[in-house]
Amino acid sequence: MKQNRQIGIVKEIRGKKALLQVGIMPMTIELKDLVVVKDKKIEE
Repeated sequence: MKQNRQIGIVKEIRGKKALLQVGIMPMTIELKDLVVVKDKKIEE
């Protein structure tokens, strides 16, 4: 998200808004407020 620089996963797009999963908290964000970032390789 541009506003607070948090990274989440887009779960669903509804018109001009997206349902974004940030940690355990789902958020509805306007598409214009999102920025695409490359996925880092997650090591387990």
